[in-house]
Amino acid sequence: TATTGIYTQAFVGSVRCVQETAVCAYGTTAVAGSTSCTACDAGYYCPHPASSPIACPTGFYATGSATKCLACPGGRLCSATTGLGTTCSSGYFVTQFTYASSCTQCPRSYYCPVTYATKVACPVGTYSDLGATACTVCPAGSKCPTQSSLDKVSCLAGTYSFEGATACTACPDGWICPSAGTHTPTKCAAGTYASSDRLSCTPCEASYACPTGLSDSRFSCPSDTSSGPSASVCTPIPYGSYCPSRITANIVTCVSPNYVSGSSCASFTAGNYFTDLYTLPVACPSGWYSAAGDTKCTICPAGSACPNTDGTGIYSCTSGQYSVPGSTACTSCPIGKICPSTTSPLQKECDAGYYAPNIEMIACVKCPINKQCQDKKTAVACTANTYSLLGWGYCRPCPAGKTCASSPPADTGTGYYSPEGDSSSYICPAGFYCPMYSA
Repeated sequence: TATTGIYTQAFVGSVRCVQETAVCAYGTTAVAGSTSCTACDAGYYCPHPASSPIACPTGFYATGSATKCLACPGGRLCSATTGLGTTCSSGYFVTQFTYASSCTQCPRSYYCPVTYATKVACPVGTYSDLGATACTVCPAGSKCPTQSSLDKVSCLAGTYSFEGATACTACPDGWICPSAGTHTPTKCAAGTYASSDRLSCTPCEASYACPTGLSDSRFSCPSDTSSGPSASVCTPIPYGSYCPSRITANIVTCVSPNYVSGSSCASFTAGNYFTDLYTLPVACPSGWYSAAGDTKCTICPAGSACPNTDGTGIYSCTSGQYSVPGSTACTSCPIGKICPSTTSPLQKECDAGYYAPNIEMIACVKCPINKQCQDKKTAVACTANTYSLLGWGYCRPCPAGKTCASSPPADTGTGYYSPEGDSSSYICPAGFYCPMYSA
């Protein structure tokens, strides 16, 4: 008899069996009574020679004479436990330990490199289709909100995107995105502005200016300027012209002798002057005048008065009056002075013994008898016992031997006397004699 794992042999002529034993190698097996070791079949493993072969579990394989099963690696098909299967093609995968009969196509949003054990998720901003071996960067002009090729969408007109975008961006003011799939916005030039839908650059309308292409920078020209279509700046309206619409094509130029008055042409009127046709009329100053259409004002001449700037009502100064150039009225010569010329403001003082008792006198008159004219304005009566002659201008004491009841003083006569400063005459007293002119 023999035990498991041991075998016997007898040589020719032997009278008895000789028992010899040998241990089977790992990866082989021998059942009881075996005369040789048997290699473990493919798909099985033999961890001990005395044990029966054990089948590899799903996801493992053995090629024969195995002491253990090997795990099926990722990216390889192990449809049976008998050996390592084929490699999955690019764009396909099979995970480790999988007992699969075929490779799985890489799904969208993932990529599967050659012999890869599993699918790999695409990063944000990329996408993939079925069976992809690499992820594709989302192209400019599109958005990829997910990594699936089904969700890749071109940006709508009015929006844009750069490469790798997950969303489209609204075209900013001053730029346009005229078509779907725009990847680079186009800047609006000066003289235009971006439409509200950002699809076109709109030419700036006449009477407006668009300096930057931004719709927010578009402004209406001020009242003293104008513009034509597609203007980037407003242009000052020329002097002598007006343009209520602020549209350059509608500018109206005033023709001589007219000038701009608000939003119309007006005629230059008397009392004003203008330096050119392009300025507003300037009122003549007081004491000056002009006729309609005059380019300058005329100063009122000396000896005249010009109460109105339109030249009406001008009059000449009368005797005893005067005026200097630019006067609106004549000036009367004052009391105590004489004014011999109507064109000169010179006022002359009266000489001694003369006076000017009224206004507007051109010559002084002699001071009257028995009057004094010290201030050259009034004649004041001489006080008692004094007198004056015509043209003296001052009073003197009555002289001795004279009476001053009248002028000139009279002699006292023979037999009478009169002391100095006394205007009365007295009879010569007894014991005296009084020749004529006795004092």
